[in-house]
Amino acid sequence: MKSLRKVQSGDSATSHFIDDQEILNIPVNSLNLDPTKNLRTSYDEEGLRELASSIELNGLLEPIGIDKRLTKSGKYQLVYGFRRALAISKFTDIKFVKAITVSQDANTEVIQLLENIQREDLSDYEIAKSLHSIKISSNINNIELSLKINKSIDWIKKKMVHANIIHELENESNKEELLLLKNLTTQQVSPISKLDIQDKKEALKLIKSGSGTVSDIRSFSKNKTKTKELAGKNGKKILLLESRIKDLTKEKSKIDTEILRLKTELKQLNKQEKR
Repeated sequence: MKSLRKVQSGDSATSHFIDDQEILNIPVNSLNLDPTKNLRTSYDEEGLRELASSIELNGLLEPIGIDKRLTKSGKYQLVYGFRRALAISKFTDIKFVKAITVSQDANTEVIQLLENIQREDLSDYEIAKSLHSIKISSNINNIELSLKINKSIDWIKKKMVHANIIHELENESNKEELLLLKNLTTQQVSPISKLDIQDKKEALKLIKSGSGTVSDIRSFSKNKTKTKELAGKNGKKILLLESRIKDLTKEKSKIDTEILRLKTELKQLNKQEKR
């Protein structure tokens, strides 16, 4: 049985296992390019074309990884390198591709995640969901997960918070909200982790409206938390008054600026009259 070792900085996807791996030259059409078997949820067509052109010009600089066992359809299941294989299949005339076999005992989900994180190919949404899936399927804690993928505990905890928010909202959101959720960064969603579902969905609307900076979301979350801490109607009234004062202060600033502009214009007109 091949054992997974702790990944070191600079490791490539071909070095996740101690034992030697078999290198094959296989037909491109023998690959199962089912996107549901891959961690990434979307692919940019233009990006795939650019990658295909690069591969045609420079060759495949790093082999793809495959499960050596053939599927029922007689194809190889990809373990990593899906984007490279897809680019070759869709936009080149390349017939054969170099592949490295991965042990059937390997945690292919971990390998996919490691390869994509190293290449910065995954969104925060995809990383958070993948980490959560690995943690559950492997029955490990945050510390063990951090050692497995060579990331800090703090980084892992933030991704787990993100994953929990995704899990909570996915079944409660419409298609538009889900699309927005997929595009949010961990930094954006972290401030709303302690809010209830309805407040989280309200936060999504805030982000959609264009007021989605981390600072805006933190202020929103802080106000919502403060509302719940204050008692009954008085708490809501206090927040309404504070919000109204803030709005009026902004309006006053605009009015003062306009008054100053008009006074300046009036002064200039008076000077012209005297001449």
